[in-house]
Parts: sequence; C-alpha cells; structure tokens
Amino acid sequence: MKLYKNVDICDLESILAKGILSIDASGNDNWEDGKRAKNATDKVYLFSPKKTGDSFPNYGAALIECETDAEQNEIAENDKGNGRYDEYITSHVSPDEITRIFVPEGFFDLVPDAIRDRVTACKMTAKTYIRYEYVDAPADLLETFYKTASAYSTQDFNYFRGTNDRREVIDLYEVRYEI
Repeated sequence: MKLYKNVDICDLESILAKGILSIDASGNDNWEDGKRAKNATDKVYLFSPKKTGDSFPNYGAALIECETDAEQNEIAENDKGNGRYDEYITSHVSPDEITRIFVPEGFFDLVPDAIRDRVTACKMTAKTYIRYEYVDAPADLLETFYKTASAYSTQDFNYFRGTNDRREVIDLYEVRYEI
C-alpha cells in the first residue's frame, strides 16, 4: 500500500541507504522529553493522509512516499494528527520500497548533492494567521518563510518557523505538498 512519512532532510542519505528504521534499530531518538506519545519504539510509523498532499513537517520537511505492507494503528484521541491521517506501523521500510521523496522547492538547496536526483522539489501551500485571520499563506509570505525558516533538522532552533521583516514569527498550518 502507498504510505508516507515525514523525515528530516539531514536523514535522507542514511534513509536511502538503509531504509526507514525504527527508533530502536536506528538509535535516532530525537524526541524531546514528554513530546512523544507512548508508542512502541521498535516500529516505523507511517501515515495515509485524509487529503492528498497533506504533509506533517513537524516530523521533518522531507516527505517520503513508499509502497510497503503495514498494519493500521489506532491513533490516540488527543493526537495532533487525529482526523488528518490514518496511521500504520511496520518493522521497517527497505530502500527499494521508497518510491518518491518530496521537499518543498524553497528548501531544495538543503538536499545533499549526492541524492538530489532521488528527490523531487514540490510546491507547498499552507494556512497562516494574518491580522488575526486564518488564511491561505500568500506567495510572498511563503518566499519569506523559505528564506528565514530552518528546515534541515527538527532539532534546529525554531525549526519550520520563519520571520518577516518586522521580526515577527511566521507559523504555517495545514501544510500541503503538491505531489
């Protein structure tokens, strides 16, 4: 089945070589204390979005598409993604099960040269708040976001948050990759 996973751009080379591994298998537990649900650490978590292109960059700015067998996992009622995607688990995703990788065009320069031919730059749309109103993010705001936001690693300070010319934070919601 076709499933997706958001990952850090900094992890793409390793993922393309080894596949998508569980926290236990990779040793890559980058969750802050108290921020991770009590999910098993020996499983890989994948999702099937309710709306095509929905992406969840809070888990990483790169969106991996894969064809793999997985079993559906019940999402906790208070999970941020509840209602936005169905969650699936598997033991691992091998490199040959990875079919495509997407990175928003404004962050494509962060993709290592060695793997650029395996990654597709895509357009990104999102919602934001402007003058206390929830609106589609205009193109000029997205351009500013691309220039000022950190998107290489979720461990970066102010990851996936930009700033405007008044040094106000730009946050995006309901991020969608045009795939």
